[in-house]
Amino acid sequence: KFSNKNIEIIYEDDNLLVVNKPAGIAVIDDNWQNYDTLINRVKNHYFLTSTDCSPALCHRLDTGTSGLVMLAKNDEFLQFMLEIFKEKELEKEYVCVVKGIPQKKSGLYNAYLTKNAKDAYVTVTPKAKNNLSKPISTHITLIERYGDYSLLNIGLITGRTHQIRAHLAYLDMPILGDSRYGINNLNRQLKMKYQALCSKKIKFGKIDDKRYRYLSEKEFICPDPWFMDSFYKREFK
Repeated sequence: KFSNKNIEIIYEDDNLLVVNKPAGIAVIDDNWQNYDTLINRVKNHYFLTSTDCSPALCHRLDTGTSGLVMLAKNDEFLQFMLEIFKEKELEKEYVCVVKGIPQKKSGLYNAYLTKNAKDAYVTVTPKAKNNLSKPISTHITLIERYGDYSLLNIGLITGRTHQIRAHLAYLDMPILGDSRYGINNLNRQLKMKYQALCSKKIKFGKIDDKRYRYLSEKEFICPDPWFMDSFYKREFK
């Protein structure tokens, strides 16, 4: 069963589909119980347009995170993209609103992240906790601030599970609306259902593969997410 909700297409060609995922929907439902997922919305789009195509996800975003998601329209391109993501050959930028102010206007922050798969939770520490700990690097740039709130641009250098959310919380800058690593009293006070985090830009590096060279250094940017307007109107108190 497909979802009948629309999708916002940012870019499409014979190999690649880039869509803007709204906050609050899962990219895919592992339990097959939730029909309104991003992948089901995409399938519905191609069903309605009578296109024989079933794009596959190249990566995932958390349910509460909005923004760019890439899907491959054929198996060859999917394998190419999985390799690109594995080798971290994409430049990824996010925007978010946090409670707190970064120490510097722009800088690289390093730490270690340890995953607790059982609780679907990660811990960030200054040094490796155990042999499961992985190094993380997050580039943080302050776009604007008012009061205790900051609008940040995040450059993801490493791409670990929950990295941005957990790293910012560790740096005393929890993302607004984040129920796992944020401040739940504040989230309730601000009536925020989803985290103020968006995958804003994805850019390919140089591509040597002849089949996909046309995508070399191509970038995709999604429209400003729902929370930026609230930030600029100073609605977070």
